[in-house]
Amino acid sequence: MLFLPPSLFLLLFLLHRPFANALGCISAVCAAGGPSPSNAVNRIIRCASDSFCGNFRALRRNDQFVEAVDLSCPEFAVVRAPFGGEISAYRPMGGSRAQEGTKGECVPDQGVRIDGRGQWQGYHALISSVQLFRFGGEVHAGQRIGVARNLECAGARPKPRGDENFVRMELFREDKPIDPTHHLIDCMCTGQICETNRANALEGLPFKFDSRFNGVRGWEILCPNVRPEEPNSSDESPEQSDNRQTMTPKIYSPIEGEVIGRVRLSASSNSQSYSGCANEGIFVVGTGKWTDYEVRIYNARFRESLALGKQHIEQGQHIGHRLDCPGEEVAQSVFMEMRFQGIVVDVSEAISAHNCKHKQFSQLSFGRFLFY
Repeated sequence: MLFLPPSLFLLLFLLHRPFANALGCISAVCAAGGPSPSNAVNRIIRCASDSFCGNFRALRRNDQFVEAVDLSCPEFAVVRAPFGGEISAYRPMGGSRAQEGTKGECVPDQGVRIDGRGQWQGYHALISSVQLFRFGGEVHAGQRIGVARNLECAGARPKPRGDENFVRMELFREDKPIDPTHHLIDCMCTGQICETNRANALEGLPFKFDSRFNGVRGWEILCPNVRPEEPNSSDESPEQSDNRQTMTPKIYSPIEGEVIGRVRLSASSNSQSYSGCANEGIFVVGTGKWTDYEVRIYNARFRESLALGKQHIEQGQHIGHRLDCPGEEVAQSVFMEMRFQGIVVDVSEAISAHNCKHKQFSQLSFGRFLFY
């Protein structure tokens, strides 16, 4: 067993943030907005003076339609890892093109490859031009990995003077290019919900009926106990939390909210309802980009140290624990429903992170809105 000095344990505790990673969402890649990634946002460059744009599959100056996005990033601004994984050096021009200009002024053929780990397993990203601080090893999301350079300072058609600099990001899933736009901008994925389930893996079908929870439709999200012999699955530092004795996993808020409350499934004792300890759930009323949404998570209890009522809840914030009821058989899962303007809606792709685009509700069918 590894014993930590008290001073080191205290440092780890103070550095701990009770938040989960945002599954499918990528924080600011360029740190031009300030020293912290929270002070910056991802922004695709405006169309340049010569009408070339930075959108996915838009025409670039090399007369090619590129499956990438160009993110605004001043030259020499700090570039951060979009997600956790293994980094390696990447040559966007293949290493065969001569570097033009004076050394240090025009070095476009340099970049980084990040092979995702954890919730980003199976993904990899290419970012250029980036002058790396190091050329290998593990990085975590938001970690400083290098500084931006000018990708278009050389070549037959260099970038016009005065046009904004950028870093180009390509995103691949299972080695196939995908559009990263809505992973970067206005991302509407829910993030990791249970501490021990990085990818929001489900028990059974998505958006299913469940008679245990008044027959609502939603998602039964696997949420097994934390294994005490291993670090927990959200890469958190050791913490003296209010529920570590039983090793029941933490629950993270899927949305940004302005109200958090406790919901009782049913006050009756019929066969379709829970009673006693298991008659518990959490609700969060959305705000910001999640305005008009409400999420309810059953088989979970609110965090005792978190006051209920009107307050700001960050997406990914630790808001409770999965239930642990001595003497009762409690599923190692939680059940979540999502409502928009009071109507239960299907947000399966936002939970799995297969599509983080803000969906529009186009019609009402069988008592629920459908996404298109």
